[in-house]
Amino acid sequence: MPDRAQPRGHHNPAAGNLERVGRVQALGDLGISHHSAIAIGDAENHHSLLETCELGVAVSNAVDALKTHADLVLEEPDGAGVAAFLRGPVLCGEVRIEPKRWQLELGRYEDGSRVRLPASQINMLITGRSKSGKSHLAGRSRKRRRQSLRTTRAILRISTGR
Repeated sequence: MPDRAQPRGHHNPAAGNLERVGRVQALGDLGISHHSAIAIGDAENHHSLLETCELGVAVSNAVDALKTHADLVLEEPDGAGVAAFLRGPVLCGEVRIEPKRWQLELGRYEDGSRVRLPASQINMLITGRSKSGKSHLAGRSRKRRRQSLRTTRAILRISTGR
């Protein structure tokens, strides 16, 4: 039988998706949206945890792959990092973090860099002349937000039997 172990630095997206579904359901059972949750991790198996929540945080001694994936990397390791985060400016509302995963890509600047708009934690008003692309932009924004809600809706249908 072939060895199915994943090489270090690699996470299994299929397994992560199943874990994500379970986490979203558990949060829903508690009456908490995954958009109101923050995940803090340090290891390879925390990729799906960070992906599940609105904000993904890695402690300073986390594996490099998780640090790259995180929206925020803390300055301190382990529990000290978590404690500092809980006392820090993000939870007090003094600092706003725009999660990397919740970005709406609008196009590219002339230099090739991406033009992005936060797709969460904002209210958006789209205005302009007729045929200027308002409907297209609004549709792209709705699609991105719907993608994040699909899992929640599917879980609610399964758990309620509808």
